Amino acid sequence: MKQLAVLIMSLALFACGGGESGGSMEKAAESAKEAAGSAMDSAKESMDKAGEAAGDAMEAAEGAMDDAMESAGDAMDSAKEEAGQMMEDAMEEAGSVEDALMEKKEEVEDALGDALKK
Repeated sequence: MKQLAVLIMSLALFACGGGESGGSMEKAAESAKEAAGSAMDSAKESMDKAGEAAGDAMEAAEGAMDDAMESAGDAMDSAKEEAGQMMEDAMEEAGSVEDALMEKKEEVEDALGDALKK
């Protein structure tokens, strides 16, 4: 920033002829001051805009993270439900197989009992 102010003041002095008269020198210094102030204001505005843009980016990132976490939660709930349904189906299938085996056992026992009676 100091270099910018020195450059502006040097250009202002050069434009006034190097200070041949006191009034011109004062005008040049005032012009340089105004230019430096204007440059500082522009820099501040740019920094403020950059800060706002960074804030907006952070908000967007937070929103994306929230959406991703919600989607992950939904996927997990869905996987749980599917796993529960698969377990339930497997238990029903196992029950059916057990019932069929029990029927076969009874048939074999009945047949064995009949064979022993003869």
